[in-house]
Amino acid sequence: MSIENLSKNWEELAQEDPLWAVLTDPAKKGGQWDPEEFYETGKGDALRFMTMVSRVCPDLNRTAALDFGCGVGRVTYALREYFQSVVGVDISGSMIDYAERRNSPSSGVRFLLNQLEHLRCFGSSEFDFVFSRIVLQHMHPDIACSYLREFVRILRPGGACMFQLPGVSVMDENNPPEDGSVQMEMWGIAPRRILELLEEWEVELLLAERETACGEDIPSYIYVFYKPGQ
Repeated sequence: MSIENLSKNWEELAQEDPLWAVLTDPAKKGGQWDPEEFYETGKGDALRFMTMVSRVCPDLNRTAALDFGCGVGRVTYALREYFQSVVGVDISGSMIDYAERRNSPSSGVRFLLNQLEHLRCFGSSEFDFVFSRIVLQHMHPDIACSYLREFVRILRPGGACMFQLPGVSVMDENNPPEDGSVQMEMWGIAPRRILELLEEWEVELLLAERETACGEDIPSYIYVFYKPGQ
């Protein structure tokens, strides 16, 4: 699926049920998420993942972070507890609009719409930390790899990136939903290929762990890499 169609799909999902599109709990479908309960889950996730990052990269600078695929800002706002400033970027304008409703000029958080296969809206070496979970899995591997390469570029030397991807793809492009409904794609990249790419890009893998973002049946992994330099 092209980046244009991906953007269109997520815009439709965001307009229909934005919180459920981010956290697809069957019991919460149809507008059943309580917003405060929903955002509280972001605080728990941020604590869990920043604890993991601190374990493998204890000297990480805490100035600026990027939440890639931020949706409605569930984790973006929570990351502000750990960094001086946080930027959330997403492919859906409706997601960004929802996120902005909770924002204030003094929050240290800002949101940006990006519907391109790159992150040239950011300069090189702009962030100390890049975070992306349950996001890259919805993109064709070619697009996901393009963004991963951009994560390396926008990280400052000494910065770290945490991202998640399934190890396999479960998409069938030749059999779209018969009812014409929006399809939430599920793609993956083999861990071996991830390791090859990180080596090619001259970054250091600090963590690769199996996790359950895609349920128990689909192997999914959380990775942390470090960008060397002074």
